[in-house]
Amino acid sequence: MKNYVIRRILLMIPVMIGISIIVFSLIHLMPGNPYAYLIESDARAEDVESMLQAIGYYDPLPVQYVKWVGGLMQGNLGYSIKFKEPIADMIGRRIGNTLMLSGVALLLSILVAIPLGVISATRQYSVFDYVATIIAFIGLSIPAFFFALLLVKFFAIDLKLFPISGMETLASGYTGMKKFIDLAYHLALPVIVLSFIQMASFMRYTRTALLEVIQQDYIRTARAKGVSERVVVYKHALRNALIPVVTIISLSLGQLISGAVLTETIFVWPGMGTLIFQAVMNRDYPVIMDATMVLAFMILMANLFADIMYALVDPRIRYK
Repeated sequence: MKNYVIRRILLMIPVMIGISIIVFSLIHLMPGNPYAYLIESDARAEDVESMLQAIGYYDPLPVQYVKWVGGLMQGNLGYSIKFKEPIADMIGRRIGNTLMLSGVALLLSILVAIPLGVISATRQYSVFDYVATIIAFIGLSIPAFFFALLLVKFFAIDLKLFPISGMETLASGYTGMKKFIDLAYHLALPVIVLSFIQMASFMRYTRTALLEVIQQDYIRTARAKGVSERVVVYKHALRNALIPVVTIISLSLGQLISGAVLTETIFVWPGMGTLIFQAVMNRDYPVIMDATMVLAFMILMANLFADIMYALVDPRIRYK
């Protein structure tokens, strides 16, 4: 397992290099001067040229790429063109919010989806099974942004049960438990959006995996020996059925993080997604590049975790 993890980590290096080249190339293919926001309308032309030369705007692209990657490896992410503050501080304030939103959504989807999948499989072709299947198909089919807008319309605007956006009530000054409740209040709708889509997928995988396992010969043998149905399902069948489900959950981590980008933007949740959206709207190229690389790194780490979990739950899987 140790060699497997080391080799898997080494494989991430060329992937990150490839992503950095693509991100850097796409950003520099965009037309216009990204530093136009820094230039005052009454600035003298020679002062503008001096400033652009000082920040390396006229350096060859390979030189700019090496400087950028070198800064990333040293933890120097540069400064935001729009907000004129260190990008590392901006990302540091937001990355925890994205992880919190994604983590709560993942936990909620697992806690709801697996029991629903088990009940749906053990009561195949029942009313519960049909209703759960229909809800799952809705979750798999409906676009996240449309579902988010529906929740905002009904629960935030019409019923006024939840806030439309943000992470806390403005000027509330809450502390302790009141602050926690206020945070949960703002977290509710974005978590429902993210978890509903994941929940539908996990529920379908759990149902399918359990149905496949309970048709195996050893399950029929256990039933023939008089073992109770509860023991057969929850002790013998569910344990094996959860192996592919755990793998699917691990593989969905990257998808969950990338899905949080759109959800954050809709609910103005102050995370990495909102930061990237603001950077794109303001053509803040350094922030776009750095935030995209951080997001790509998070997704690669999620995939690494998925591969490790895959190898742990299924000993037949090993790196070769």
